[in-house]
Amino acid sequence: MTILLWGDRWWISGQDEPVRFGELSSAASVLLEHIGPTESCRRVRLIYQPTLLMNFAVRCPRGSRSTVKAALQEEYPQIADPNCAWGFEPVFDCRTLLHFEGEPFLFALIAELNSGGIEIEGVWPLATVLNLVPEDWPDNGALTAIAVADGLAMVFRHTPVGEREIRSAEGEPSALLVASTLRHAVEREDAALYVVALDGKGSGLAAQVGRLEKPGRTDLTWEALCRAAATLSLTQPNQLLPRAGRIGAGTVVVGVAAVAMVSAVVVGIRVANEIREERQASLQSQGEFTRLLAEVDHLHHNETEARSLQAEIELNRGEHPRHSVLLQSLAQRLPPQVVLTSIITDEAGFEVAGGVSATGLGSEDWRAWLQHLDAPGSPWRLAATTVPPPAADFTLKGAWR
Repeated sequence: MTILLWGDRWWISGQDEPVRFGELSSAASVLLEHIGPTESCRRVRLIYQPTLLMNFAVRCPRGSRSTVKAALQEEYPQIADPNCAWGFEPVFDCRTLLHFEGEPFLFALIAELNSGGIEIEGVWPLATVLNLVPEDWPDNGALTAIAVADGLAMVFRHTPVGEREIRSAEGEPSALLVASTLRHAVEREDAALYVVALDGKGSGLAAQVGRLEKPGRTDLTWEALCRAAATLSLTQPNQLLPRAGRIGAGTVVVGVAAVAMVSAVVVGIRVANEIREERQASLQSQGEFTRLLAEVDHLHHNETEARSLQAEIELNRGEHPRHSVLLQSLAQRLPPQVVLTSIITDEAGFEVAGGVSATGLGSEDWRAWLQHLDAPGSPWRLAATTVPPPAADFTLKGAWR
């Protein structure tokens, strides 16, 4: 299922008319009431474009999420806030499109939808989806894609030289934005034009534009966005959900960042910053300095993802208290050589998978961690465990008491 949150409305795959919810705080409850109860969890791809989601064309170095955050967080501090969702388009020629929440909302929305039986598989901005609306891109790469509805408009442009830009408007300015964009598109003969109409007013405009006989398509509807959303990759940086962890309605899946829980990560960041300050003056080569920065960026990345994970733990503490205790216990006394790759739970118990990422894992550290996990009074009991410690991959299983 694909769902679009744009402005004050929901669009739902398989339904032509949007559902208005008014205030953003009512978005989740209105959607759940409209969809109705379900016996099994619904997996949803969410296109997310509320008014509070900002979109900017920026210059930045090519690199990972942590690299982009380090380069842009001073100018855009929201991307350093673990409570705000953000992402960016793939970087081309040191240029990208940055997407971030001006204030936190997405994670709380997901938690409320999750409690109602909707599991969010991934979240992307509307501009990311508009970029994929053309099934066959123009040979020169130049296109203009417009999403239009009653009182809403968004424009995605890709120029022949590879520059990308986003413009959006609500209310009366939306009509002016569409008019100026169409005029510009008609004047340029080297750009294809795509218009996605999401309601009756949008369709009326698209019908008029269709008479211009521009390269492209003006007969696209909400279903075109659904098709484009189905092709989106969960691993691209424009995905607004952090990879550290996604908590579903009945399953908890925690990524590699679960090994760096809050207290350990904060200490690591403090130590790394001190090391950088002490050693920067004595570094003799740019290569060594770059390596040190990469290490610190990696720790900052873990810190952000750990904070997001902790926020999810707090959100689920009331509904899944055993899960919260399990996540916290796994991180305590975890040997530094051990990496946890996944945690899967169900009504009966849980399964923890991981591996050994470095040499030097001693029997005492391994045994101490297992004894801590199997402590009396915990809401679970471990199955038989292996001692001495594993040399590579391992799996731990447990059952709820």
